[in-house]
Amino acid sequence: MNSSAFEILDTFILKSRNSVVLKGLIREGEIKRGMIAKTLLDSELYMAAEITGVEYIDGPKNESAVGLVLDTPEQEVQELWIELCKKGDVLKIENN
Repeated sequence: MNSSAFEILDTFILKSRNSVVLKGLIREGEIKRGMIAKTLLDSELYMAAEITGVEYIDGPKNESAVGLVLDTPEQEVQELWIELCKKGDVLKIENN
C-alpha cells in the first residue's frame, strides 16, 4: 500500500463546503483527491476521512502550504478532527 506523510500547520472548518481543512506540508510522497487521511484516536485506533480536495494556500511572506479538504459533514466529526490534529503532527495519507 502506498502512503504519504503530511505535517499539520493548522486546522479549520470550511463552512461553505461543510468540511475540515488540514493546512500543512507534504513531507513524503504525493497526495491526491480520493486518498484517505488518518489520525490516531489512541495507540491502536485510527479515525479516517476521504480527501475531497487538495488546494494550495498562500500565506504571508510568500509562504505556501497545502490544504487537504476532508469529507467530514457531521459537526461532531469536524470538531474531533480539529481537536486531534495539532501543529507539528504528521498524518499518514493512504490510497483508497
